[in-house]
Amino acid sequence: MNSDVKEIISHAKNYLTADILSKGVPFLMLPVFTRILSTEEYGILSIYTSFVTISVIVFGIGIRGAVGRYYYEKDKSDFKEFYSSNFWFLLSYNIFIIAVFYFLSSQIAVFFELPARLIKFGVVTIFLLTFIEFYQAYLVAAKKSKEVSIISIIQSVFVIVGSALFMYMLIEDKYYGRVYTEIIVLSIVLAYVIFSIRSFIVYQPR
Repeated sequence: MNSDVKEIISHAKNYLTADILSKGVPFLMLPVFTRILSTEEYGILSIYTSFVTISVIVFGIGIRGAVGRYYYEKDKSDFKEFYSSNFWFLLSYNIFIIAVFYFLSSQIAVFFELPARLIKFGVVTIFLLTFIEFYQAYLVAAKKSKEVSIISIIQSVFVIVGSALFMYMLIEDKYYGRVYTEIIVLSIVLAYVIFSIRSFIVYQPR
């Protein structure tokens, strides 16, 4: 078996493990959530999850794809500068979008039929996810599948298990257990991400 095939199998194993755990744990925990949450609370949480999923696309504006494409250019000598420029642009853009979302939080809440407070918490989660995915785009391009899988597993497992504990402790609006846990876990992951790319983002944007 040549080295290329071994490399493909190794990456496939890492991604498959992450996929199974990140999707399997939530599935196994589903009976727990349906027992803790009322039908209304579960419905709110489902809509909130859809809101976050859709909004991450708006906050990310496709930069993940640009990072992956640029990484495979023949001359990667300026990749750090390219990555740094995109990081600072994405940060500036996100600050603007966050301001818009907060200003329109009441209208957005009415549209999605969610509490306005939940929308504001959601914006924080979306911001954190956007930059974590930005880092994962680099990891995928650099073929660092093990790190990608570890981050995915940590996010999924810790968020799901932590959510159940928070929900159990809350007296009302138990869906906030998921929201609080996501923000805590994603904040820790993002701190790791910033530490990992610190040598990239010290470059001045072009």
